[in-house]
Amino acid sequence: MISVVVATKGERAAELNRCIDALRNQTLKDFEVVIVIPKENMKFDLQYENSNGVCIQLIKQDAKGICNARNCGVKACKGEIIAFTDDDAEPYPDWIEKINRHFEEHPELDYIGGEFTLQTNNVWQRWIDQRYHLSEADIKRGLCHGNNMAYRRKIFDNNLFDENIMFGVDEAEFQMRLRDLGMNGMTFHDTLIRHQHRSNLFSFSKMRWGYAQGHVYLYEEKYGHSLFHWDDLMNVGFFLSTFYSLLLSRTTIHLIIFPITLLILIAIHEKKPGSTFGTWIVQIYVSLLWTVAKMYHSFKYHLRRWGVSDFRLWVWNKTKR
Repeated sequence: MISVVVATKGERAAELNRCIDALRNQTLKDFEVVIVIPKENMKFDLQYENSNGVCIQLIKQDAKGICNARNCGVKACKGEIIAFTDDDAEPYPDWIEKINRHFEEHPELDYIGGEFTLQTNNVWQRWIDQRYHLSEADIKRGLCHGNNMAYRRKIFDNNLFDENIMFGVDEAEFQMRLRDLGMNGMTFHDTLIRHQHRSNLFSFSKMRWGYAQGHVYLYEEKYGHSLFHWDDLMNVGFFLSTFYSLLLSRTTIHLIIFPITLLILIAIHEKKPGSTFGTWIVQIYVSLLWTVAKMYHSFKYHLRRWGVSDFRLWVWNKTKR
């Protein structure tokens, strides 16, 4: 039997019900669904329960973070294969059948992943669609999407997701750890789900800010590779200085400098084939957001290393002296 774990915060009722609906309509029926939800949202209204021959469990998450949610789901699963998807994903009808077939045909694989097709409902999502895809480099490294991955149950006897990661690169850290232990994974392009990117600039920015925390933890705290580079600081400083000129200077020359600088920034960012001017702007914004976010989380990490747990309190104590 296959178990499917869906972690949710209980904030996207319509999306979760579509996910469950898609699971109810799978061609292979021998599976269970384990939905993990924070205890404060346990009264969450599920539209479908144990219908169409699908067993659905609703279990309580006992701490914060996506990794804790997945670990709670793993502990409640009964299947020999444990698959994971997101509450805003809709697996294709043959998703579970393909997962089962790939594990049967590839006994040497310990975990597998699939691809996703994107649902774009507005211009922002279309721009992000052109900006983000699973890279071939990640596929060659054996990394799989967190919203479309499955593992043999035996893996979790001695390994669980790292609960120090609240959000972002959680699946990458786990798969890199499995790889270091000699386990193998592969992405299959025919194992598909539908997925939506964040629908607006604010929710997307919040997601990317959280991803930066995960990256800092993974690369700096666990592997000792610095994410901070001086060219990052120069990139941010270059943009902010021209933005400052635009806002606070009334001279004509500075009003000209800013758009010229923006064009230079556009030019130095790689343009993907078929991308639009809007995609270019998004790429610049995402690059700057990512740079600021990882610098912020990296700074906090190094403060903790130096024994400063609360930066504002530390500054206050220094100024009082």
